[in-house]
Amino acid sequence: MDNLHPISILLLAIFINLISQIYIKLVHKFSFYKSIKIGYASGLAFIILMFFVNYKLTIIMKFEIVILYILSSYCYIIIINTPESSVRLKILFIINKNKISRKKLLKLYNNKVMFQLRLKKLIKSNTILKRQENLYIRNQSVILLFYLFKILKKLYLGNESKL
Repeated sequence: MDNLHPISILLLAIFINLISQIYIKLVHKFSFYKSIKIGYASGLAFIILMFFVNYKLTIIMKFEIVILYILSSYCYIIIINTPESSVRLKILFIINKNKISRKKLLKLYNNKVMFQLRLKKLIKSNTILKRQENLYIRNQSVILLFYLFKILKKLYLGNESKL
């Protein structure tokens, strides 16, 4: 294992990440976001282990592997989350599934309904907590994750906000 190519380490880490997520989600019935965190940590742990085993890697190579792993994880999360968060895709799925009229579609997808659906999802996933009429962030790591994604987006896309 001391002569693995840096790309092999990266690909194996991504593979371990995916397998861990699938296993955690299906076997242990963890939430989607918890499985993503555990999968990400598994891949990162593998990379760190390989750094100790593979002595031929320079500091620059190690840094590149970690940055590429983080960026690939970011892209993966964006790809996985797009059908869930994209209103356009949901509308297309609904139209394809049940030939729906424009009037019914507008009833389903108005701003108030969209807001309530997203709020329910955040409460159900234990991201936020509702006490009486007040909302609280339950897990502060969500805020850290938000800032991490914001930084990664800036690194990945530069000053562009859209592709």
